[in-house]
Amino acid sequence: MEAVGYITTTIVLIFLCGKAISLFVSHFSDKTPLPKAFGAAIPETDLELDISKPYDIVYSGGNFGGEFADRIEGIRIVGYVGRDEPESFSKLFIRGRWLVVEYPDKRRAFVMPHSIVSLKESAPIHFHFPKHE
Repeated sequence: MEAVGYITTTIVLIFLCGKAISLFVSHFSDKTPLPKAFGAAIPETDLELDISKPYDIVYSGGNFGGEFADRIEGIRIVGYVGRDEPESFSKLFIRGRWLVVEYPDKRRAFVMPHSIVSLKESAPIHFHFPKHE
């Protein structure tokens, strides 16, 4: 009879420990910590990318390791071209999706989205024309 008591006690303790671990893990997994900068929590914002505005894009090139970076300034984001999974892999250099951007003079550039390092709203362009006298 004494063995049954030990077995029952062991099963109950295993169950209670499992429940305690489950509660502990669920308590901390529901609360994802906010990213921090300089010790302060950074709140999430509801801002969205406004593609009607001009942007400056910095992108990396080369072997995707960022060996060089280039800047495209004052462009407008037009959209995407290409597919996520192209039917033919014979032209690997053009596979995938490309971000289409347009310069103020209407020329277009195509940038691989994963190579974008930063995207910044462009400063307004002010043209100064000489005065005629």
